[in-house]
Amino acid sequence: MSIISRLRALLPGSKGAAAETSDEALVQTLRRLARAKIVQSNTKTLFFGVIIITAVFNSSIGALLESSDTDHVALIEVKGAIMEGTPTGDGQLIVKALDQAIGDEHARAIVVAANSGGGSPTHAEIVYNRLMEYRAIPIEERKPVIVSIGDACASACYWMASAADEIYANTTSIVGSIGVRMDAWGFNEALEKVGVEKRILGMGQYKTILDPYLPYDTEEKEIVTREMMLPLYNIFIDAVDASRGDKIEDRDTVYSSLFWPGKTAKELGLVDTIGSIVDVEARLASDYGVETIEMRQYNRKRMKLSGLFETSMEMAGRALIRGMTTEMAAQAASSVPTIH
Repeated sequence: MSIISRLRALLPGSKGAAAETSDEALVQTLRRLARAKIVQSNTKTLFFGVIIITAVFNSSIGALLESSDTDHVALIEVKGAIMEGTPTGDGQLIVKALDQAIGDEHARAIVVAANSGGGSPTHAEIVYNRLMEYRAIPIEERKPVIVSIGDACASACYWMASAADEIYANTTSIVGSIGVRMDAWGFNEALEKVGVEKRILGMGQYKTILDPYLPYDTEEKEIVTREMMLPLYNIFIDAVDASRGDKIEDRDTVYSSLFWPGKTAKELGLVDTIGSIVDVEARLASDYGVETIEMRQYNRKRMKLSGLFETSMEMAGRALIRGMTTEMAAQAASSVPTIH
């Protein structure tokens, strides 16, 4: 078969129509198909170009907003579990946001919006220590740090919040729970019922302490309480004493691990002012002699340029694959007999 014959066979339509096609018509048809492919290729190129430009624009506009030279209040959110890996719960990330706010000459004050039931004492201590270090600077030479409690600020959340200059809470906010707990499960009886035995080898007298597959041991409980929980509890109390000891009178009640609504927490010295974050914003605007003041969040979760590009590329790839699949199916259908 000649090249011309092969090209004719590729043209849409029946073989008979292809055979009757003149050489000139064949050339025109091939040119038209080539132009269509070029347009399709350019469209795909434009599509990917738009993705890249959008990613760069989103990244640039975010940086532009952060570098704005307008005065504002730095808002740092503490939300959810206090733990590693989340921008609103990881102590190191929160401190990074604090340092950014402290170093921003246009941030007039720092507001910590707290809404957490607690979590890691380690991450709470990281934030607490940084706030106490900053609070040691005379207030005239630094920015005020205010905590505004939302639904709750308990346990590890209150540990870090206690280091602020002032704590706001709603009357219905849950505040307190200054204490330590440790959770464990016991599966040994369940294993006995199904006839399964776990065999443990350990070096060191207490290497298997609190193993959930071993029978409960009261001696081990006493050891964990004495060697782990009590020291953590005392560190927690010492931290609150250092930051708010002069405002707390009924120590036995406050350090009983109970928690209270905001109004009672204020009476106990755990809260300074009853009010919401809206009241904090209005108070700061009044302090600085302005009608309104912008609250700018410093630890919001942002998608990096690479992440945005990867996500966009993935979406584009899926769309491209769908398009190629459709085109291949159409080509296959044109060469397979069909019934209409």
